[in-house]
Amino acid sequence: MFHQLTDALTVVLHDPQALAPDAVTRLRALGIDVVEGPVSRVLGEAGTLRGVEVPGGTVTADAVVVASFVEPLSPLLTTLGLELTDLEMMGRVMARSLAADAVGRTAVPRVWAAGNLTDPMSQVVMAAAAGVRTGAMVNAEMVTEDQARRLEQLD
Repeated sequence: MFHQLTDALTVVLHDPQALAPDAVTRLRALGIDVVEGPVSRVLGEAGTLRGVEVPGGTVTADAVVVASFVEPLSPLLTTLGLELTDLEMMGRVMARSLAADAVGRTAVPRVWAAGNLTDPMSQVVMAAAAGVRTGAMVNAEMVTEDQARRLEQLD
């Protein structure tokens, strides 16, 4: 993705096992330098980035991007018996999320989820919209249950 922004791109693998060998081969075929880390420190002076230090030298850079990993960490999820699913890209797990259907219903009855808990790529607006949709569905289910209880009492 960053190759769209610059031709001067270097990927530093903090963990050499982080990418499959074929992914490294593809990067190099695209003209992207691949350097094995680990990165020991970011270099700069007077607030100006100069690069990163790796074993055997430095990699010059005027921008550094660090890959993140998104994963729900609440012990409540596993306590309730909910399962996390992996989001994979190019053979690498990029994030984990809680499995839920399109309206936020999980595998555990009466437990709903929304936002970046179920879609780790969600931006704030998308996560908020998912919360509104899921909230509406929770309300609809509660109304339906209430109506069913009231009808049972009439019998």
